[in-house]
Amino acid sequence: MLKQAYNNVHILGRLNEINLQERDSSKDGRHYISGDVTFLVNQMVSDIEETEVIPVRVFAFEKTNAGKPNPAYQNAKDLMTKGISVAATGDPTKADSYECNCRLQENNFLGRDGTIVSTTVINGSFFSKRSGVAAEEEDASFEQEIVIVNVADEVKNEETTGRMLVDGLVIQYNGTPDKIRYIVENPQAVSYIEQNWEPENTVKLSGKIRYGSETVEVTSADVTAFGEAPTKVRTRNIHEFVVTAGSAPYDEDSAYNIDEVAPALNEKKRVTEERLKNTQTAAPKANANRLSRGF
Repeated sequence: MLKQAYNNVHILGRLNEINLQERDSSKDGRHYISGDVTFLVNQMVSDIEETEVIPVRVFAFEKTNAGKPNPAYQNAKDLMTKGISVAATGDPTKADSYECNCRLQENNFLGRDGTIVSTTVINGSFFSKRSGVAAEEEDASFEQEIVIVNVADEVKNEETTGRMLVDGLVIQYNGTPDKIRYIVENPQAVSYIEQNWEPENTVKLSGKIRYGSETVEVTSADVTAFGEAPTKVRTRNIHEFVVTAGSAPYDEDSAYNIDEVAPALNEKKRVTEERLKNTQTAAPKANANRLSRGF
C-alpha cells in the first residue's frame, strides 16, 4: 500500500457559523455528528488583504469501532453546544476564535448531466478554542506532499492569465490518491515550476486558502438581430489553494513510485464510478403515471 502523504491544513479564525447535527446511521444505527463549521479569516494572500469564509467538514461517530467513547465526537459536541459564532451574535468581535489542523480531500458526486464532478473539501476532527487572537494571527493555510499530474497555464476567455495550474495527487491514509488543483500566482514561482516541475515528480508545496466570491458579467448566448447582446451580472464562488512556496522534486529514493501510484489511481476511479452508479440507481424515480400524462 502507498504510504500516506503529508497533508495538513491549518485554520485559525473566528467561528462564523455552526451547522452540525446529531444523527443515527440508517445502516447500523450508530450515533454520529456531521455537518460543517465555517470560519471567518482575515489574511494576506499574494500581498492583498482578504477575508475568507472557510468551510470545514466534520464527521465523528459517538463510539469507536472498539466500542469506546470517541474523543472526536465529544470535541464536535462541545463545539456545537458551546461555541459562539458570528451567526449567533451578529457581531464578529463577540465570536469565539478556534484553531483546527485539518486535511484536504477530494469529493466526487454526480452532476445533473450524469457526469462525475470533483471538488476539494477540508475535513477536520479536533477544534481548540483560542483566546486573545490578534487579527494578524488569523490563518487559512495548507502544506501537502503531492505527485504532480499536470502543470499548465491558466486560460480564461482564450487568453492566458499569467497564473499557473498544478494538478497533484495527495495520497490518503488508506493509499487512495486524491486529485487536488492548486493555483500559482507569483511570477517567480511560475518561472521556477516551468523549468523544474514535471508530471510524475513528487514535491512538497504550501500556501494560502482563498474562499470568496467575485462578480462576473455574462453575455447572453442568444443571437440578436441588431444591437448588443444583453449582459447579466452574476456572483461566482472562488475556492482556490494558492501556492506560495514549493520544494525541488524529490530524489528517486524519496519520491512515490509511479508504477504503484497508477494502479491505485485506476482503482480509485473504478470504485468511485461504481459507488456513484449505485447511488444513481438507488435514487427515487419520478411517478410513472405523471410522466405518462406528459407532465
